Amino acid sequence: MKMKFFRLYLLFPVLLLFSVNVFAQQLTPEQTEKIFSLSETYFPDSLPGASILVSKGGKILFESAFGLADIKNNTPLKSNDIFRIASISKQFTAVAILKLMEEGKLSLNDEITKFIPDYPTFGNTITIHNLLTHTSGIKSYTDMPAFDTLQITEVAPENLVDFFKNEPMDFKPGEKWKYDDSGYSLLGYIIEIVSGKSYCDYIISDILQPLELNNTFCGDVPQLVKGYKNTPEGFSPADSINMSWAYAAGMLVSTVEDLNKWFFAVKSGNVISEKSLELAFKPHPLFNGELTTYGYGWFIGDLLGLKTIEHSGGINGFVSNEIYIPDYNYFIVVLTNSYSNKAKELSQKIAAIITNKNFEFTETKFNENGAIEYTGLYTDEDGAKMRILYIDGSLFVQKESGVRLKFMNYGIDEFIFSDTFTRIKFKRNSHGNISGCDEIHRFLPISHWTKSDAQLNPKE
Repeated sequence: MKMKFFRLYLLFPVLLLFSVNVFAQQLTPEQTEKIFSLSETYFPDSLPGASILVSKGGKILFESAFGLADIKNNTPLKSNDIFRIASISKQFTAVAILKLMEEGKLSLNDEITKFIPDYPTFGNTITIHNLLTHTSGIKSYTDMPAFDTLQITEVAPENLVDFFKNEPMDFKPGEKWKYDDSGYSLLGYIIEIVSGKSYCDYIISDILQPLELNNTFCGDVPQLVKGYKNTPEGFSPADSINMSWAYAAGMLVSTVEDLNKWFFAVKSGNVISEKSLELAFKPHPLFNGELTTYGYGWFIGDLLGLKTIEHSGGINGFVSNEIYIPDYNYFIVVLTNSYSNKAKELSQKIAAIITNKNFEFTETKFNENGAIEYTGLYTDEDGAKMRILYIDGSLFVQKESGVRLKFMNYGIDEFIFSDTFTRIKFKRNSHGNISGCDEIHRFLPISHWTKSDAQLNPKE
């Protein structure tokens, strides 16, 4: 009953403003209703939930909370509740580095050994730019097996660096792109060395306090909502983690309102210069000229034809997602207190709603003759395998994880997955036969797949 009352409370001012045309570009009542209905579907009253905000130019158009902050005590979430934001923290770290650059205290082309002389680079040149763009080749410590058992203990920044610094490089700096928490932890450590302050002290004194981000903190606080994991028996408290391990790659906690305030403060030039902002908000190339989809602390993506600037985050018990759409000046942020893909799925569907993009895709039904040319075994440059299957009139993709996803129609030789908006675009050779496909993610590099000659039962 309480949620339904808040629903009417939200709709009334939107209807009023729309009817007198005070803000011609506010959300329509229909858009607000769709957002609310979809959010209720994703986050029922009896389960862990989400805080959701939509703004235009920083002005809040929609803000609400759904689901529970505490299952045991049946405590509902509030829109101003505090969540772990995980990797959205990376943009704070990136902006801190850019501020220090503007102050002449470092250069983006500085080698990391300038600040950490004993860091083993294995004969490579690793720069601050490489760390910012995930092109350093340094192994991400969160992928190391020992991380799972150590994450409950406290770790000092220098010991965190020691934990991964001797690991073999994944590739030479600048040759590839690979998401890497180690790089951003190194950036945090460099911030400490250059500023003479701890990472948290610098973030608080030079970013949070000047911007009056009063509900954003460096590490967990008592006000933090409870985080959950989904198990076969239902939701249970998330596994413990000492946030010192998340460090500059993901240790901040915040609210949807603070993240909205933060983003538009950065965008407006109140934190870093326009020149630095351009570096943060543009994709950077590899050595071979191929563009990545990452700036400095933000992904640069595509949502159904619209450019986006965005980031997500996931950590024990929490997932976050934010999307900015430059063409509309819209900002969407969804913070959840359970570990699932719901934050990402919902935020992109909200983005589609407010930009009037269709996201209810239709399924293409095939007969066996029409589907057979797409089916088969596909491999990528790293040897990973993907199967395209025809089952009961539908096409599915199945990777080595075993999860099958159904194709929805998007265009000629092109299909989309309705939850992730990832597209599969098939390629044909000079004879008109399917030779491979591109897997086009919204904000990750395109994956290229080649069709194998290996025999595969197309129906299974």
